[in-house]
Amino acid sequence: MSPTTNVQDQSLICDEAEARYCVKVLQRLNTFRYQGLLCDVTITAEDRDFAAHKGILSASSDYFQALFTTAMIEKNSEKINLDVSSSIVNELLTFLYTGKTDINESNVVELLVAADYLVIHELKEQCADYLVHLLSTVTCIKIFSLALQCHCPVLRVKAERFILCNFVSVLESEDLQSLDCNQLECILKNGDLIVNSEEDVYEAILLWMNGYGDRKPYFERLFSHIRLCSLSEDFVMNIIENEPLVRQSSACMSLIHQRLQSTFANTDDKVQVLQPRKCLRKEFQGLVVVGGKSEGKVLKDTLVLNPNDKSWSALAPSECEREEHLVVACKGRLYVIGGMKRSQSIDCYDPSSNIWSTVAHLPEKAITSAGVCLDGKIFIMGGKNGYETMSWVQCFDPSNNQLQRSAPMTFPRKALCAVALDGEIYAIGGCTCDNDSLNVVEKMNPNRHDGNEWKQISPLREHRKYACAEVLANKKILVVGGYQGTNQTALDSCEVYSTETKEWQMVCSLVLPRAASAMACIDNQLYVVGGRSDRRSTDTIEYYDEDNNQWCMSPVTLPYPCAWIQCTVLDVPKTLLHGTAQTQ
Repeated sequence: MSPTTNVQDQSLICDEAEARYCVKVLQRLNTFRYQGLLCDVTITAEDRDFAAHKGILSASSDYFQALFTTAMIEKNSEKINLDVSSSIVNELLTFLYTGKTDINESNVVELLVAADYLVIHELKEQCADYLVHLLSTVTCIKIFSLALQCHCPVLRVKAERFILCNFVSVLESEDLQSLDCNQLECILKNGDLIVNSEEDVYEAILLWMNGYGDRKPYFERLFSHIRLCSLSEDFVMNIIENEPLVRQSSACMSLIHQRLQSTFANTDDKVQVLQPRKCLRKEFQGLVVVGGKSEGKVLKDTLVLNPNDKSWSALAPSECEREEHLVVACKGRLYVIGGMKRSQSIDCYDPSSNIWSTVAHLPEKAITSAGVCLDGKIFIMGGKNGYETMSWVQCFDPSNNQLQRSAPMTFPRKALCAVALDGEIYAIGGCTCDNDSLNVVEKMNPNRHDGNEWKQISPLREHRKYACAEVLANKKILVVGGYQGTNQTALDSCEVYSTETKEWQMVCSLVLPRAASAMACIDNQLYVVGGRSDRRSTDTIEYYDEDNNQWCMSPVTLPYPCAWIQCTVLDVPKTLLHGTAQTQ
């Protein structure tokens, strides 16, 4: 070995040598199988015999392992009968001995069913991957049903997604009637179902009802998933109400009457209230970013990201440039509070009119404050008033545009972040007036009648200022990035707080270090946007994969590098889409 070869290189050489050795041994055993050499079991299928080795079968299949190692009749048997075609058995044995076989359109279904029965995980995965590429409007329902039958969750999700996105074309397939009620219901109740109109859903139910067997007992159940609010009164009165299946059901007629009386909002708890499907809504849920600083220029831009087509659109710009401000969404509107240029103003953006207006003024300047929306009110905390770091908390009520002082925090600070979780407000990190970063975390319940004072809880594991925080789907608080002290290098570290253990734990790091970035959750996906990385602003966006505890770089970027940006999630009219997204 060369004296310059390092340990890692030697490890790779050993791994390659081991792999070659294993392949060579399996190839010889496969040759032994064809020669009938040292074989100790015979598999019979369609009157055809296949010699094999119990050890190889058991090592490759959980089914055979259980068959030959537990107290079953076949444990000591030298002959096993399989109710599988002989051609499939041959392909199965080839895979068990070599790890590969010929998967094609004519045998993939049989191979998948056999692999599921014999518990051959690797072959199931390969068959499922192959079937994904066969998805079409003709095959999707068969593949969806097969995925359910053979317990292939990844294939099921992809087949269901294909059906949801191509439902109108799928209606032309007779396979729709082959679905059972549970399978069809799973599709119809999905909010991501794409249709030209809700009439398509009604027609799909009637088509399915005409299938084999007595399906009348299932009609009410399926009918309850029609979004009647998306259907015209004319269609409801003249088409649906005259359908015999509807008239024979008191539950269906009750839903009809409520739709015609427009009382969905006031219906009792026994009736399911259904909103329009995403594809039929006049609004979409977008990621809205406001202001920030790009290449030395402070911006007044208001941009929205459509998560469906990953495009940015420009909304009405704010009245002035925004930097070190606070953004909160509340009751369908967006509020920008404080900041460098309008440090005492509370400005409101109304997406229905695409207009900004000033709705209130703070008693003091609020720069680098944090805020949350809780119970329809906005709580503004901390920041600096130009000279001093504050501990104050103001409660703003958008219903009357009134401000009321709330209990102050125990620790004055600026450049902090905050979240609301289970009725409590958490103030996290930040820094002192001397820019010393903090790890202090405190919480307050504004609805407690025995006092709503702030109480300190377990501190962050790392001091952080200009970090950002958000609540995860598992009801834990995630804090990412930020700065420490006077160090201008951003952090890539992240930590999570559990209300059960009442402790912070480090989790996976960001792909890029970030400070002065923004974070929001849309469609159960958590995004961190822009910020400062390596002492420069970035246009990149990352999203957090909570299941696998990892950050992934999004293919979508901001229209320009930007830091000290703020973002939130807001319902935006589709008519505002595709305005030119550029700096103002």
